Amino acid sequence: MAIDANNADVLSALESEALDHVRRLMSDSATLETLEAAELWERSSPARAEAMSLARRLWSGLGPVGRDILERDRELFASERQRSAQYRASRRALLGGAAAAGAVIAGYAAIRPPFDLWPSISELRADYRTETGEQRQVALGDGLTAALNTRTSIAMHPAGDEQDRVELVTGEAVISATSESRRVHVLRVGDGRIDFQDASVNVRFDGHAACAITCLRGSVRVARRGAVAELQYDRLVAYSDGGLSPTRPADANVATAWRQGLLIFHQAPLSQVIAEINRYRRGRIVLLNAPLGRRTVNARFGIDGVDDILLLAQREFGAVVRSLPGGVVVLT
Repeated sequence: MAIDANNADVLSALESEALDHVRRLMSDSATLETLEAAELWERSSPARAEAMSLARRLWSGLGPVGRDILERDRELFASERQRSAQYRASRRALLGGAAAAGAVIAGYAAIRPPFDLWPSISELRADYRTETGEQRQVALGDGLTAALNTRTSIAMHPAGDEQDRVELVTGEAVISATSESRRVHVLRVGDGRIDFQDASVNVRFDGHAACAITCLRGSVRVARRGAVAELQYDRLVAYSDGGLSPTRPADANVATAWRQGLLIFHQAPLSQVIAEINRYRRGRIVLLNAPLGRRTVNARFGIDGVDDILLLAQREFGAVVRSLPGGVVVLT
């Protein structure tokens, strides 16, 4: 799927209209006429069919909590849409869809979902995507494969005969190229790029600015904003708003422990541990105690038992745990 990078998180007018159809279909007032109107609209053109497919994925991705937030906070999201439209004026004006639905969801699309409780538009548009707790292996063609960790999205951008461009939209993946491929592959991550051939890397990206690359085999070239790093086996480089870091030793076994269903932490601040665990659970653990967040953790958790961190925080650090609807847990 071709994605406009400047507008990846903004619904078009057509997509907003499709979402309005889905909202009406899922409402208590839906009738046979509602269904027939939606089906007629969807069949009228391939573009509308694609827009309807995205709208269905978005509605499903929101879940009960996200849909409830949208219903209760229409004015909030509409005002966010207006502010976002001013911010993006140099790119493309945000287009409203069908009245309330267009205003609400365009506001949602222009900002990150609260607590990352549901996927962003750019994640839903990706060619390959995993849900919370899901892992997936995909063949990208020409000897290139990807093992996707939880909540990971990858988009494909064809770039001619010499290079394939793969974009890690968000999440974590092991990307591997075999010796059978004669191309230099390009992996886009945020505003950086990774060039490699006959190599394997573990790449993590938060969908905003923070990225960490661990070389698992061969060598890779990492470039961002004019800075370049050559990365060899078992070395790590990272970048964020502060720029490209120096390369440093890595632990490939720890970096890829997720592939064996494990999360391993050595002297990690609790805040960092919680941020990592949040990627594997539905809902969100919210830490509201800064000193507590600085306490260090040495532990390993099974991916299917990540909520054990709550017991550890209570037992070892005296944390107070409060559970809220939608899988949200507050630690103080």
